[in-house]
Amino acid sequence: MAMAVRNTTNPEELQIAVIHEIASLQGRSPSCDLVNNTIAMASSSSSSSHVNIKSGPIDADVLWMQPKHVSEHVWNGEEDRKLHIRRAVPTYQGEEQIPEQIFPFLLQSGFAWIIKMGYLKINASLISALIGRWRPETHTFHMRCGECTITLQDVSVLLGISVDGLPLIGPTNLDWADLCEELLGVRPQEDEIRGSVVKLSWLAHHFAQINNDDDEEQVRRYAWGAAVLGFLYREMCNATDYKTKSIGGMCILLQMWAWERCPTLAPKRTPSQVENTPLGHRWLRRGNQHIGNDDVRVFRRKLDIMKRHEFVWEPYPSTVISLLPPVCLVGSLA
Repeated sequence: MAMAVRNTTNPEELQIAVIHEIASLQGRSPSCDLVNNTIAMASSSSSSSHVNIKSGPIDADVLWMQPKHVSEHVWNGEEDRKLHIRRAVPTYQGEEQIPEQIFPFLLQSGFAWIIKMGYLKINASLISALIGRWRPETHTFHMRCGECTITLQDVSVLLGISVDGLPLIGPTNLDWADLCEELLGVRPQEDEIRGSVVKLSWLAHHFAQINNDDDEEQVRRYAWGAAVLGFLYREMCNATDYKTKSIGGMCILLQMWAWERCPTLAPKRTPSQVENTPLGHRWLRRGNQHIGNDDVRVFRRKLDIMKRHEFVWEPYPSTVISLLPPVCLVGSLA
């Protein structure tokens, strides 16, 4: 946890500020004895002109990756970093460009809802500030009010992707060109594939026209939502490294999660829920897509001062659940 207190030339003022910061995290007021004792200890171990306060965890046994964590570099006053969001550029033809043979698969897997969500703007500053609170050691955000994370329920409720089914697993130490040839029947040339990444132009060239002979039942058996969340976790963990300049994965999910859980980070007007659609679709209405401030420091400050009552721990009451489509409830106990 990195506290929002900075150095000052008055060591007593700084120590008192730190005590109040810690006390606020614990939901109480500091005692006079605690203040006096801490000032006395600080005075005996520091100079009268400067107090050195270290950011990050007191004990590094759990949060052992702090030295390369972006929060460490922010605390040290290094150049601010705003992540580049890696995502496909929407074509604005949307559903008209999807072959009719594919659309049933999208409906069955839940990805049909994602098509429209692709037009939502992503605030790179908000994402960057959130990554500063993400800990790869625990896969949780460390907020002032406690730890929290994105769950499978968030995936199903916000995006409408099924989280119940077979896991998407397999070996990764493969020859990717061989794998493409085995699964797709066509082998990409060396300039059409890099590592595990194949050019979209190659896919479009070979598979713009498809045959209607695939197993629809097999498609719906996989837990696509779990794969979406797992990959986003991986991208967020990688992005905590200060040297990382971009982030991929379902950043729309991360942004919507923040808007639902942290109203102080969301657009000023929270739109009403759209019946029989995933909850995330309410942010797609015209006039509700304003992404807000584009300054990382503004969002970082909002996270620094966020109080316990400003975080929504249970954002999906029964009134919300009752308006969701069935795909959002697969695997749910509700």
